[in-house]
Amino acid sequence: MAKPASCTTSSPPNAIEPPGAGSSKLLDLPPELKRQIAEEIICKDDLRNLRLTSVHLEAVAAEQLYDNLELRPQTNNLQRWSFIIQHKRLRHIPREISICVHASECLVFRPALFKSLCEGLTSLPNITSLEINYFYNRCSHRPEPYELSAVRHEGERDYHERTLHSIFHALMQRQGNAEYQRIRTLAISSLDSVPFPSLTGSASFRDVIKDVDDLVLGFQQQTDFDYGSEEGSEQLRTFPHHLCTYWLKPIAHQLKSLVLCGTPQVWGPFPGSEYFDLSGVSFPKLEALSIERFLLAHNDALDWVIAQKTLREIFIADCYIVTRILISTDDMVRWEPKTHDWVRLPQAEQISDEHAFEYEGKWSDVFSKLADGLPNLEAFVYYELQPDQIYTEFPQRYMIYDNRNGSDPWIVADKDGDLTYLVDGPDLPNFHQERKAEDQKSLYRLLEQCRAKRDDAVAQGINASRNQTI
Repeated sequence: MAKPASCTTSSPPNAIEPPGAGSSKLLDLPPELKRQIAEEIICKDDLRNLRLTSVHLEAVAAEQLYDNLELRPQTNNLQRWSFIIQHKRLRHIPREISICVHASECLVFRPALFKSLCEGLTSLPNITSLEINYFYNRCSHRPEPYELSAVRHEGERDYHERTLHSIFHALMQRQGNAEYQRIRTLAISSLDSVPFPSLTGSASFRDVIKDVDDLVLGFQQQTDFDYGSEEGSEQLRTFPHHLCTYWLKPIAHQLKSLVLCGTPQVWGPFPGSEYFDLSGVSFPKLEALSIERFLLAHNDALDWVIAQKTLREIFIADCYIVTRILISTDDMVRWEPKTHDWVRLPQAEQISDEHAFEYEGKWSDVFSKLADGLPNLEAFVYYELQPDQIYTEFPQRYMIYDNRNGSDPWIVADKDGDLTYLVDGPDLPNFHQERKAEDQKSLYRLLEQCRAKRDDAVAQGINASRNQTI
């Protein structure tokens, strides 16, 4: 009995064999598709295994495996790092470098070893993105004695400065080669929030930062309580001015994207003889801005943002408006805070020897300023809320600053929006509930306005495409 036609195993006499018949279909794909497949592989071990399957796939897998390198001062990582920077082909692959250093190593830091590791950057010609991560390992939640805290912070500041000097010096040497790519993206996380004048005044810093158009700065925000010396406290108070003057203003004309984030505490006006102020600074190419854990305590806190008419995207998260400000007499003298937008509370609401102020700023005013002042804004992200979530998942937005609480002077509201002094003090209004409706309405208007601009941009793009076709 003859087999059914569907079961036959031989090809018809005149059948045309498909291209690459008998070989792997994956190997027959164009190089572009192979790269796209490799890009979908997240696990590094899978990429390493893919390199071993075929000489045709080795190059594609290697591009994905070594595109982003991580340098850690650990034995197994150093061996891999040395292998790559000495390999004639592989050293040309990396585009992004992440240098991870641990702050707990500051007491056993070996400058010569770290410097030699950084010199490996001079062997990588195609790097355009550099990320520097400072990690902390403070497992204990018990407060440190004041003297030990001061010693630790002094060691960390020195550690940060020395490691940054080594990195920027190596980058300057690398960029001396005209055939090498320049650093366009620079990200630094958990940078100690004190000035580093020897770094920012160096030729290596200026040479590297002058080409950066995508900057991410995350700083380890501290309080006066964390520093045991007047010199350390003064450095902390002048950091906002240093940040503006040496990190931002020199490259404001070229920045396209900027991220500013304080961690773990909020940042901004406290403590500061000169608070964060970029008024009058133009960012003519800035399109994307992210501000995280920022404290608003003055009406003009975000005026510099509204002045950047090129902005298309803004991301705001974990930012608060301070409604009550309590500062001791000694700190009022040392800090000389700007109080022009604050109302001194009546004697009945004064607490011990604290100077007590009220700031009447509201988020509804902030959202309205952004909506009315930024004509090209197409995307505004506030805690990643969508318009339909505003009325169900609105976050807490107001807080208290009370420096009687030492190293943790920021008091956030409870789940119901109530703000309460941790030590003692009068009852406060529930600003979250009182201002919720107007804050929500203002935010909704801003989000809808951004959506309308996105729709207009899409429509204009479609019309332009049709005109080109015609």
